[in-house]
Amino acid sequence: MPTHQLSGFTTEATADIISRPSADLVALSSNELMVARKLAYNPENDALGEGDFWAEYMESEDDCMAARQVVPFDTFTLSVWHTLAADMFEERSDERDASQIDRLIERRGLFPHDPANRPWRIALPAIELQIALEKDIKAGSCRTADARIRVDALDQLSGMEPDFYTDREAISTAGWDALSVTIFEQTCTAPTGVRFGNIFDRPDLTTGTPLAHARAQLFELQTALASATRSRRQDPAFKIYVRGMMDELLAMPPLLEAIHNDHSGAFRVVAAFLDDHHPEWSEGLSKNQAFSPLLPLPVDWNGHVDIVGLVQDSRARMSAETVGVAPQFFGLYAGRRDGSSVWLGAAACEADAHALVTRLG
Repeated sequence: MPTHQLSGFTTEATADIISRPSADLVALSSNELMVARKLAYNPENDALGEGDFWAEYMESEDDCMAARQVVPFDTFTLSVWHTLAADMFEERSDERDASQIDRLIERRGLFPHDPANRPWRIALPAIELQIALEKDIKAGSCRTADARIRVDALDQLSGMEPDFYTDREAISTAGWDALSVTIFEQTCTAPTGVRFGNIFDRPDLTTGTPLAHARAQLFELQTALASATRSRRQDPAFKIYVRGMMDELLAMPPLLEAIHNDHSGAFRVVAAFLDDHHPEWSEGLSKNQAFSPLLPLPVDWNGHVDIVGLVQDSRARMSAETVGVAPQFFGLYAGRRDGSSVWLGAAACEADAHALVTRLG
């Protein structure tokens, strides 16, 4: 396994190191949880017999998609968590790429709820959030105007968009009941036979980090602004809705930098809105150099880059040496100070991989 150590890099701690979130608990939807149970199932030490397990697995297909099961991280092996993360992010599972777990924890980690500083949040996919909000609209609650604005924006989203987050204060009891009452809620158990907890019963926990919340709002904001007519943008309720998301976005420099360096045009409407209403938003943000085939180095890079011969199928990326076959391509992994590594990119041959590493210096 070739390893490069680039000169001129210090391994001393620096002020720009961003601590990665860690969580002992993760929120999973019922279907995600049962996919993990299926991967980890062993009839010799599992509390459920094979027939009972498959009945429970099939019941999960009828459940809602809300990430409401409270799952201790040590319930499953890292291999299982990598598979779940890869499914969430629509990419191949890669057990060398620790960033998959970082992103899963950012999005679905459960953290102590601090009522003084942030709301109690639960992750919902767009369609589930629409269901809950439409309950408020039909009931004619005082939140009808706000709910209609969000429903219209979410209706424009399709595919595997990020989780969205909402809190109990923003959804009526009827809306929550539409998501939380299912047959599966009464049957789901851990491999040991103990029932998993439910996030609806844990007001001491909130789902996801502030960065995950702001990232989801960036997608919603882009969609809402892109689909809003001139008259809709002048609506006072719409302005309040946009201002709330914009405030969270402006507090997240990593997302502002992503918008500033976006070459795809995915967030051009948000960028234009920022230019018009917050002209100072891009001051001090770095502009990427010319396009690179590699992802940015982690801020806690230890100076090492591993070059690994790899093979892959539709679901996973694996070491060719471990599988015992010739490499299909060569992957580059940047080492981090905690001993983990993250995916940087790939090259067709080993010589090209070495050339890319040299360019990093």
